[in-house]
Amino acid sequence: MKITKRMMNKSAPIALALRRSKRILCFLSNLPQDIIRKILGRLLIRSIMRCKYVCKSWRSMIEGEGGDFGMLHTPQPGLAFVHRDMGFEVCDEACEPLCHFDFPPPLKIYSTTYLLRVVVGSTNGLILVCGIDARLCVCNPITSEYIKLPLQPADSHVVGFGVSKLSGQYKIICGAHVYTLGRGGGCWRGIVGATGRLRLPWENAVFFNGNLHWLTIDSKENTLVCCFDLETELYSNFSLPPPDHIIYDDGYPLYLNGGYQLCVLDGRLCLCDIVQPCRTVIWQMNTYGDANSWVKAYAVGDIIGIILPLKVFANGDLLFAKSDDDQLYIYSKKTERHVKNAHLRQYKSYFYNIVTYIPSFLSLTAMGIPNVQSLSFY
Repeated sequence: MKITKRMMNKSAPIALALRRSKRILCFLSNLPQDIIRKILGRLLIRSIMRCKYVCKSWRSMIEGEGGDFGMLHTPQPGLAFVHRDMGFEVCDEACEPLCHFDFPPPLKIYSTTYLLRVVVGSTNGLILVCGIDARLCVCNPITSEYIKLPLQPADSHVVGFGVSKLSGQYKIICGAHVYTLGRGGGCWRGIVGATGRLRLPWENAVFFNGNLHWLTIDSKENTLVCCFDLETELYSNFSLPPPDHIIYDDGYPLYLNGGYQLCVLDGRLCLCDIVQPCRTVIWQMNTYGDANSWVKAYAVGDIIGIILPLKVFANGDLLFAKSDDDQLYIYSKKTERHVKNAHLRQYKSYFYNIVTYIPSFLSLTAMGIPNVQSLSFY
């Protein structure tokens, strides 16, 4: 093959970049480990994922059992959702895909089987999902790890995932049972006092302030927020905003059909309330646990369908998804209008199937969890 001058000119920038990269790596490798750790901690999550493959020492530093690196790195929230064709996807703060994954062996599935997959919730970079075989799995796509939980109990009315405040134990609730990740886990345990707390169909419990939250009805048919403390495994509850804003459909509160949802926004527990067919009010609890502190934070109008709030920006604007399309929207608090923001082309619209996700390098193996397996990527 004859190498022309033009080809040499084109390859020159590439060769220069390679030489510079080698010099940079050589320079970094001679720095103290704590300095390297701080430098890597300032990179974007996408760059850190590549750095894992530079050398064994960097990979060990990023995914090491000590977990120090995970404490240094605080990436911006992204999203995790069910992929349109198969498996799951996570993306960064710019809604750009980080990876697509599934649980081996990879399965080619049909368009209707996305209903069998659910993203339940995410805590500290770990994601709880329900796979195609209806089994709950906890995974971290950044470290390529997952664990399949024992077959869950039949009373799966409420499913949630969070971490206790004091002991730092990661727990999953499924109906009237709880599962603890780690060395002390391994089986589902019955929850004392669960009777009467789980009267709704499938609902993803919302994790906030060390507790899991979902909507329930007491013996007098009052709608309440049920709160489950992951540390003490005790229940409590508090009231919702004024009930005159609830629309009833054939005698049943609309939230039974998914139009009334809890969420977490800007560090506060919030409630999404459809008050008219084309208008949704979002309430926020200013003082956690105080039912008198509910205030209206947003009133999103002129939009048909159930909305799922995802994130509040620094200027107060709201990022949200809808239950009936694969588009993200931004609601302007100043103009009180919404505009299309990003098109998640691989997002299969289904109300439970998208959550806010903050990537981390928390290792299931380092947590002492047995039977950790590797995810399949595509």
